[in-house]
Amino acid sequence: MAILEPSLFNVASYLFEKDPGRILGLRVDTLSQIANLANLRPGGRFLVVDTTGGLLVATTLERLGGSGTVLYLSETDTPPEFPIVDLLNLKEKAETLKHLDWAAADEEHVPIRAPIEPPTGEYKSEGQRERYEKRRQALEAQAQLREDLFAGEWDGLLIAAQYEPFSIVQRLTPYLAGSATVTIYSQYLQSIHH
Repeated sequence: MAILEPSLFNVASYLFEKDPGRILGLRVDTLSQIANLANLRPGGRFLVVDTTGGLLVATTLERLGGSGTVLYLSETDTPPEFPIVDLLNLKEKAETLKHLDWAAADEEHVPIRAPIEPPTGEYKSEGQRERYEKRRQALEAQAQLREDLFAGEWDGLLIAAQYEPFSIVQRLTPYLAGSATVTIYSQYLQSIHH
C-alpha cells in the first residue's frame, strides 16, 4: 500500500474510479481541458456552477492560487461545504471562494432581511448585541457580493452541472467581460448539442 499526496490529479482519479456518477463522469484529462479552456489564472474572477461535489471549484481555487475570486452559484442559500477542498488542503485558498444562491443572483430579487437591531432599540444582553452585529455583517457582505456580480466584468463562466446549461449561460452572460470564456461540461451530449 502506497500513501499518495492529495493532489488534484490523485483525488480526481480516485473519485472517477470509485464513483464516477458523483462527479458526473468527469475524468482528469477532461478536468484539465476545462481549466485550460477557461483560462484559469491567478487574479482572475470566475463564476462557477458545479454539481460535481466541488471538483470544479477545487480546480478553480488551485489554479487561482489564492488570488482572485471564485463566485459559486447554487440553489441553496447556505454556503456549501466541499470535502474535496478540505482533502486538497485548499483552506487558505478557499478565502477567495464566495457563494450566492440563484435567487440572490437575480437583479429583481429583493431578499427577505431579518432585523439588524431589536425593535425597542436596546439590547437585552451582550450576546444579543453580538448576534445582531453578526447578522448585520452577513447582510452587508451578501449585498456587496450581489453588487460585485451585477457590476460584471467577470473573466469566465465554468459549468459542470446536471442543469440545462444554456439557461445558465443566458442568465449569467450579461455579467461577463467582453472577452470572457464560457466553459461547459455535461456528461450528456444532448444537453450541449442543442
